[in-house]
Amino acid sequence: MLPLPPSVLADEFDPATDPALRCSRCGAKLRPHGLFFDEYYTEPLYRSESALQAADEAALLLVVGTAGATTLPNLIARGAARAGAAIIDVNPDDDPFAELARALRRGRWVRDSAAAALPPIAARLIASARSA
Repeated sequence: MLPLPPSVLADEFDPATDPALRCSRCGAKLRPHGLFFDEYYTEPLYRSESALQAADEAALLLVVGTAGATTLPNLIARGAARAGAAIIDVNPDDDPFAELARALRRGRWVRDSAAAALPPIAARLIASARSA
């Protein structure tokens, strides 16, 4: 977490106009791309329907560094598994995606950091695509 800008802590703080809460490139309001407890996934903000459809059509789902604590990522993984996709979970910690990958014939849990695991995975995928 980044520290809050000092202006946010001031008595006269106005979130609608404070420049510290705007993107320095485009001026849009900043907002963490996260799901809060009183919100739900929508197509415009999270591309939830598109993600579920892509999972149903995927040959491979590569999950990298997430705990799997929210609904949409789990639905995506289960949809891809139902559709017969290979699932690779890259995460040093055991999680629901690792459990799912271990249960699948075409699944694999890569118990490593993304920095260490992704370059060789990408190289194999690229080599496979070139030879196809």
